[in-house]
Amino acid sequence: MQKTFGLGANGYLLKRESTRTIFSSVKIVLSGENLFPEEVKNFRPETEVTRELGIIINRLTKREREILNRYWRMVK
Repeated sequence: MQKTFGLGANGYLLKRESTRTIFSSVKIVLSGENLFPEEVKNFRPETEVTRELGIIINRLTKREREILNRYWRMVK
């Protein structure tokens, strides 16, 4: 999906969409409008999320990072 956005897609459909929805969606995009389902409107590339997570982790105290590391080892 990230590649699709990067290439400048004007629309995106999920696999579960009906044939009727697909045809009407194509008409919408061909008329010049963008079409993205609610599920993908808030999509953020993984690199952006990773960068924000790094910023948050850097704000933690040493003790908070230790606790978080212990938790990650437990859930793996």
